[in-house]
Amino acid sequence: MVMMFKIFWKAMLNLAQMMNL
Repeated sequence: MVMMFKIFWKAMLNLAQMMNL
């Protein structure tokens, strides 16, 4: 469960970074 959340959080951060650029 925690691992899934970590992956989701990492993906969200990646998306945010892409949007920022």
